[in-house]
Amino acid sequence: SKDVLIACGVAAAISAGFNAPIAGIIFAHEALLRRFSIGAVAPISVSSIVASAFNQYLFGSNLAFNVPTPEIELASVVPFVIIFAPLCSAAAILYMVTLRKFQSVSANSRFSFNSLILFTAIVGGTIGTFIPEVLGLGGTQINQIINAAFSIEFLLIILFGKILMTSMCIGFGFFGGVFGPALFIGAALGGLLSGLLFQIGLPADYISIISVASMAAVGSSVIGAPITVVLIVVELTGSYEFGLMALLS
Repeated sequence: SKDVLIACGVAAAISAGFNAPIAGIIFAHEALLRRFSIGAVAPISVSSIVASAFNQYLFGSNLAFNVPTPEIELASVVPFVIIFAPLCSAAAILYMVTLRKFQSVSANSRFSFNSLILFTAIVGGTIGTFIPEVLGLGGTQINQIINAAFSIEFLLIILFGKILMTSMCIGFGFFGGVFGPALFIGAALGGLLSGLLFQIGLPADYISIISVASMAAVGSSVIGAPITVVLIVVELTGSYEFGLMALLS
């Protein structure tokens, strides 16, 4: 059926884009079909596995995120992960509200589609010249955030910059998805919050753990597929410890 074919394409995209074939299969069922169907499992699984195989053949099978091994008890981080989860939900809501606001402005605008595209390109190019970190999918930047490469002030800038840029680009007519930017926004928020904890004397290991947990929280809030996001975290980091933190958040 048409729905299964669409789900196959989405599963392949998730699998190849994130090198996460299992997450691609689960996402297609959890977010698109909204059910687990025996008839759909086989074609979706084949699509996801083949896409992952091509991706690994062309680009290698290295983990997307180079996460440090935690040297602290994970139990000590759990309270902060739980406390920060509502803030991640608020960030996801802000992201989606901003996106819909730009879509509303575009729909009610007197300017032509081409004019809005040109305006977006000029604004995006200008912002990207000074803050290139807010452009693109953001995989490299997420990895840098997890490894505490940015200051708190810069994380605040790229957090709101990414929300603005993604919302404007999609709202004014550019093609793109909301999931990749959601992971970036979550990681930036987690890096910001854990950076504040580090400044008051808590271990640096909190930065990577809370960044990944926040990334999962915002991502699952945006797409409504928490199981998929947890599996993506496990496949991207190769760590069950980080997967557990993602599950809690």
